[in-house]
Amino acid sequence: MNAIQEYCGYIDNNPAAVPARIRKIYTQLAADSVKADGDFVFDAKRANKPIAFIEKFCKHSKGEWAGQSVKLELFQKAFISALFGFVHRDTGLRKYREAFFMVGRKNGKSTMLAGLALYMMIADNEAGAEVYSTATKKDQAKIIFDETVNMERVIQGAKTLSLPMQKLGADLQAKRVCYNNNPILKWCLTNTGIQTDRNGNIVPIKNQSSKQRIDGTSSLLDAYVILMDKYNEFRGAL
Repeated sequence: MNAIQEYCGYIDNNPAAVPARIRKIYTQLAADSVKADGDFVFDAKRANKPIAFIEKFCKHSKGEWAGQSVKLELFQKAFISALFGFVHRDTGLRKYREAFFMVGRKNGKSTMLAGLALYMMIADNEAGAEVYSTATKKDQAKIIFDETVNMERVIQGAKTLSLPMQKLGADLQAKRVCYNNNPILKWCLTNTGIQTDRNGNIVPIKNQSSKQRIDGTSSLLDAYVILMDKYNEFRGAL
């Protein structure tokens, strides 16, 4: 049973939960989701992909649930399933290109839309995807924008740096690190040792005296992405 059918069953058992118009729409969507003929078919994998993405990667950024993974409600899953699940039999293009989602305040609208914005930007197989948050006022449009930015922050710490430090330590011990004739980089890396903290995280430490520096090593580990424009100029400077 897909999320549309499940939500349709909920509506049937709770007729006062939604207006008659919404009940009619989801009754039709549930029937369409099991149809074998016609130009458009329901692809459960395509329907579930954005749901799985949001629940796996997106986190609440405010209030008592801040930092916790987003768990979508059934009505949200049904809406997303309908929007993404119906595709053309031959081309695979989505049936629905526009949608209107209206719920009362504090029903997770901004959170869901922010999660969908992230999904559409990086996981929808659209090269160079651009996503816009619009409203009649800048402050209103900024709400979803800010939520999108904040719900997938990369927080650096001992836990997130443990794996790269482990790999770097192995490379240092095996003498696989190329210093590229950079004396500062070589000095910082040769000053660096590895240590396991009480939580089992592998962290960088200074090999000898406190006067030695490992700032370059720390910066290397902290880097999430390093973009080097005109690499040939960098090579000349090293």
